[in-house]
Amino acid sequence: MKTFKEFLAEMAQAVSIKQGILRRIGEEINAITRDYHKQIPFRQIQEVIDKYGYQLVQEDGTPWSGFLMGGAECGSAEASQQQATIDIVRKEDGMQMRNSLVLMWCKMPSGSYEVTAYVS
Repeated sequence: MKTFKEFLAEMAQAVSIKQGILRRIGEEINAITRDYHKQIPFRQIQEVIDKYGYQLVQEDGTPWSGFLMGGAECGSAEASQQQATIDIVRKEDGMQMRNSLVLMWCKMPSGSYEVTAYVS
């Protein structure tokens, strides 16, 4: 676990993904999440981020390997709580980015998921 001082030092060094790359990532993620899905298309979203030289990581800097939990119906109060914010690092040097993947989902009456995702 990082100390608060280590966390602040990392954040001071953090840089953002360049706007052109961020725009392309956003366009590709939007194309993926445009439709309804039988499951959350996390792997496809992760592949887009990997394609541009970045990686999703957990709080300790290791590759993300968590679970996305929740199947609340769209429009319900519970659905508003179904959100994940995942850190991003540059693959070449592990540099922490100021950007994060923000992922929200809910379940339609049909059983399919509506997914919203973007890189902040």
